Amino acid sequence: MKAEEPAPPRWVESILRLLVRPVDRDTIPGDLLEEFRVVQYPRRGAFRARVWYIAQVFSVLWERICPCVLTLVVLQVVFGTLVAHDAFYADSIPFKLLKSLWYGSPIQAPGISLFDAAMYAWAAYRAARHSALLRTGILAGAATSVIGMAALFSAFAIIMPGLLLAPFRTPFIFVIAGAFLSIALGYGILWGVVGGSLGRGVATAFPRRAA
Repeated sequence: MKAEEPAPPRWVESILRLLVRPVDRDTIPGDLLEEFRVVQYPRRGAFRARVWYIAQVFSVLWERICPCVLTLVVLQVVFGTLVAHDAFYADSIPFKLLKSLWYGSPIQAPGISLFDAAMYAWAAYRAARHSALLRTGILAGAATSVIGMAALFSAFAIIMPGLLLAPFRTPFIFVIAGAFLSIALGYGILWGVVGGSLGRGVATAFPRRAA
């Protein structure tokens, strides 16, 4: 009886198929699977080979959302710095304008501002424009929102180190942080649908030629 061939996690393969162009949907996953089985698995072993495969797939995702994430991270760090120094309460017009733009959302919660919405939709558009799939846009919007929230929490932790210990003194903060993350994730998915729909529509109307 022939032994079953080694295979990467199926969910990662599914993500990869969402990220590539329709014309590459068989060739790129096939080539990466062959590299996994022939080279990486014998060299690295099962666990490290799967880690390698996951890293390759997420590098493709990162390529799709990189400009949006980096822009969002910079904005999150600036936002955290301004809040930490009470700059939003200054009387200057630039600070007031920035505050109004940042909190231009139904509720004042992190990760759901106008800036965030624009970055989630932009990431979704870029990803769906490449793959011609709405699901890719939703994935990109969700991933961008999670990374953006992580950047925001990190910025606050660096600027105000005492926040790192606060959850251990008041465990309910973990619940609050989880709620904020869930809200931002839902917001990212929502704008992922918007940007992804636009990207898919453009990809359908103006299909790219195979390289």
